[in-house]
Amino acid sequence: MSNSERLYFAARAKRDEDPTPRDNVLDEVACAEVVSAIYFGEFGEAISEENGNSTYWLFQAFGNTKKWVEVEEPERGDIIISPTGYSSKGAEHGHTGYVMESGKIASNDSATGLFLENYTVDSWKRKFGEVMGFPVKFYRIK
Repeated sequence: MSNSERLYFAARAKRDEDPTPRDNVLDEVACAEVVSAIYFGEFGEAISEENGNSTYWLFQAFGNTKKWVEVEEPERGDIIISPTGYSSKGAEHGHTGYVMESGKIASNDSATGLFLENYTVDSWKRKFGEVMGFPVKFYRIK
């Protein structure tokens, strides 16, 4: 099984749960913590040595290691990210999640703290890309 498939199954197992019950950060901004916790649970290491609770630092980590490759066509198990600090429209908070089956995206739900299938690739691109001005990037683990 590929590493991407491992991540997909790890993410799928956490759907409809709170993968970070200790709430190191507020549920309203816990997306990077959730993505990092699922990755850590599967591989036993951190994505980012800087700060796994920040989309900014996750984005930096994806670009600064050979473990991850940016892809144009997402597949299940890939990570989607629209990183904080990169909005062309001044939006404050970015977002990140996992690509699931059939183009769905699972990410932290700010209102409940649950890891839910709450977007599609298209709805993510509209909200975070077009409306909020963030880049929309996909990364696959090798």
